[in-house]
Amino acid sequence: MKRLFEGFAVFTVLVVLAGCGGAPSKDSVKATVKKVMPVEFEVTEVNKMKEISGLYEVVLKLGNQSIIFYTDKDAKYIVSGSIVEAETKKNLTMEKQMALNPQLMQHMQQQEQQQNKADEAKPKQKKK
Repeated sequence: MKRLFEGFAVFTVLVVLAGCGGAPSKDSVKATVKKVMPVEFEVTEVNKMKEISGLYEVVLKLGNQSIIFYTDKDAKYIVSGSIVEAETKKNLTMEKQMALNPQLMQHMQQQEQQQNKADEAKPKQKKK
């Protein structure tokens, strides 16, 4: 009975440890990204995505701009693009991008204002 308990305890520890694989290191992420983007950058964050199991959000600092992409736990794959929560239509990538780059939000607001002014200045067409 004691051996059965010890065997069960070892099995439980192994299962727990297998599920605890942490986020990839900044160095491993940097090495992977360097293979496809051979420029100077800094990996500033690697965070586990709460919303998507097995996916990690990576923040790179390239000059004065922060860039977001995603990777797996082994930093074997790079996923570029927006992650949108379908139910709420919330763009998780854009939210993070705006938080990291406030000047981007200002730029987008200025563009929107300019577009609105241009739209207002256009003569309205008469319906036939």
